[in-house]
Amino acid sequence: MNFSEKISNYVQRNLNDYKVFIHYTLHKQIADCILKEGFKYSETIYKTSQEIINSSVDLNYKLQLYRPYGSFLILLCVPKELVEIFNQYKTASHSFSLLDNVLSELNPKNDLEYTLPPMFVRGYVDMDKNVITENELFLNDFNMEDYRTKLQNILKS
Repeated sequence: MNFSEKISNYVQRNLNDYKVFIHYTLHKQIADCILKEGFKYSETIYKTSQEIINSSVDLNYKLQLYRPYGSFLILLCVPKELVEIFNQYKTASHSFSLLDNVLSELNPKNDLEYTLPPMFVRGYVDMDKNVITENELFLNDFNMEDYRTKLQNILKS
């Protein structure tokens, strides 16, 4: 198995259980920081990362298209069960995002206003050295019931 197949397998094996996003960065130091501190972004997660659907064509296209943005491919994963709960309670009158408004922390004094906690960062791929680094904080201390309650409270307001 060549490394591009290894990357595809790494991403695709997460697609059954998680909503998956990829983000490229230039430096290992930044990739390591994302593992420890979470993924920081401004406005919306959809501007700096790409959602991957369960299609090898989509995955390969996005891996090639965004590769010039860096050598480190960050994998962000949100449990599909959480997405399903969000969709269950969400109504047309709610115009916000699960990732931006529920899971991410707001940092209004920073240019990068939001942080998706490190528990949703699966790991990263060093494209130059052909190495996958798993995040030991991935889903660490994750409690579905806490998020279910948080979602219910937000969506009731």
